[in-house]
Amino acid sequence: MKKQTLAIHPASTIFGPFTDEERRAMDVADTTIRLSIGLEDAEDLLEDIRQAVGEEGTHA
Repeated sequence: MKKQTLAIHPASTIFGPFTDEERRAMDVADTTIRLSIGLEDAEDLLEDIRQAVGEEGTHA
């Protein structure tokens, strides 16, 4: 069994069957990304996250 980090978009996966209104009522934002941290080196994880969101921390 691999112990790797996962990043998922809850609004389109776990909460996908719900309407926009239902997700808002459950406080599930369309912009939320859930990180399930695995056993990788912490610096590797941080670098991967920085690369994914861009140097300024925003996604263009």
